Amino acid sequence: MKSSLGEASGVSHRALFSYDIEPKLPMIKSPTLLMHGGGGPLFARQAAVRKTIPGCQEKTLENLGSFPFWEKPEEIANVIVEFLQKVKQVYRNRLQLLCGRHLMPHLNNLGP
Repeated sequence: MKSSLGEASGVSHRALFSYDIEPKLPMIKSPTLLMHGGGGPLFARQAAVRKTIPGCQEKTLENLGSFPFWEKPEEIANVIVEFLQKVKQVYRNRLQLLCGRHLMPHLNNLGP
């Protein structure tokens, strides 16, 4: 009896590499975090992807396999929380500039 898992992963692998998403990457306007391990088949494209997404932040995690959330859950969570804290501060600063002092008490209610 042959498992269909290998067949399904082959289809998704072909789909991943057959669609050229790079022309659409500059359209991303949201803060973006690109996490990856230090090697592997996708590593070579990471620099190109990072340069194509405006303001993209990159984090390389060493010795990361195919299932980073299972392999290093705490490290992954820390990287994501750090990124979100930076994003929050950037948006807080932008809001402060846009809203002025009269709305600052409302911004402070958003928490640290």
